[in-house]
Amino acid sequence: MGQLNERLAQFIAAREIERMVDDEQRLACSLLWLRNPVLFPSAGNVLSITQQDLSNLIGISRQRVNRALARLESRGVLRAEYRTLRVLDAQKLVDLTVEH
Repeated sequence: MGQLNERLAQFIAAREIERMVDDEQRLACSLLWLRNPVLFPSAGNVLSITQQDLSNLIGISRQRVNRALARLESRGVLRAEYRTLRVLDAQKLVDLTVEH
């Protein structure tokens, strides 16, 4: 039941995210979903995902994902590696989702 509630909350949040204009904010929300301990118990600070997969998940182009990743990396939020994202500061991800 807990997992069903998490999925429902994720679905509702996905509809909300579609209205966000800022790519960084959309990316931050999606990365937080992928780190959800209820839905993905083995997820930690290292996510094995490509920019194309993120693009499909978020609904923006791979080029826009690339730019948003670069901005987040320059802020010290994460480090983008080959087919991997390493979250350096999870609190900054959370902060990005509530600003704007």
